[in-house]
Amino acid sequence: MSRIIINIEDGIDQDDAILLVKWVINAGRSSDDGGQYCYVTTWKTGHVVCSGKSKKGTDIFNVSLEKHA
Repeated sequence: MSRIIINIEDGIDQDDAILLVKWVINAGRSSDDGGQYCYVTTWKTGHVVCSGKSKKGTDIFNVSLEKHA
């Protein structure tokens, strides 16, 4: 069974976060020689999806808003 973890920050709506992660997943595994989803995907809306993997290989997605210094 495959699992994913989605961490949602900055008060982003859950439905919006799921759609953003779905877009990243549909784009395919393009990082780490095809072994991982894109490390960082950004949108003009300021949304950011960062992906990684747990030690067990579970895909982890962090959805947030772009931070400006």
